This record gives sequence, structure tokens and C-alpha cells, in this order.
Amino acid sequence: MTQLSTPPALPRIERLRRATRIGAWAALLTAIAYVAMPWWLPRGWIARRMADDLSAQLRRQVSIGRLTISWSGGLVLEDLAVRDRPGGPNEYLA
Repeated sequence: MTQLSTPPALPRIERLRRATRIGAWAALLTAIAYVAMPWWLPRGWIARRMADDLSAQLRRQVSIGRLTISWSGGLVLEDLAVRDRPGGPNEYLA
């Protein structure tokens, strides 16, 4: 029977270089994903979620027409509508 020999261990400097390369690639990919976030975020889902949360908190129907996200303009809600509570006076205008 022949014994299988184990491969020689990498020198310490090679392990450090490999770990540094892996860390640098991970940081680069994370930075690219972060910069590209306004283009890949699901705007429709975010708008529906925000409208549902606002409706629950205000106890009024809230609708959002359009949501835009950009680094220069931030988060912009267009055609935001808050309906009156059915059967109740509008306490903000009374």
C-alpha cells in the first residue's frame, strides 16, 4: 500500500496575500453593489410597503403614485395622497 502524501502547507506570506486578495475583492464587490443600489432596489415594493405602513400608522388610506431613488435627489415620493378617515372629521383641518 502506498500512502498519499499531503500537499505542502503554504508559507505564511502566501496565506496572508490570499486572504488580502479575497478581502479586497469582497470590499470591491460590496462597494459596487452599494453604489448601484438606486438602480436595483425594487421601487414598486418599497412604495407599497411605505404606503401600507403609513396607512396603518395614520389609520387613513395612503397611496404613493411614484417613488424615485437617486444619490443626488435622495428618496422622492410623487403623488402622495392621504385620504380622509371614513365617517370621521378631518382633525388636521378642523
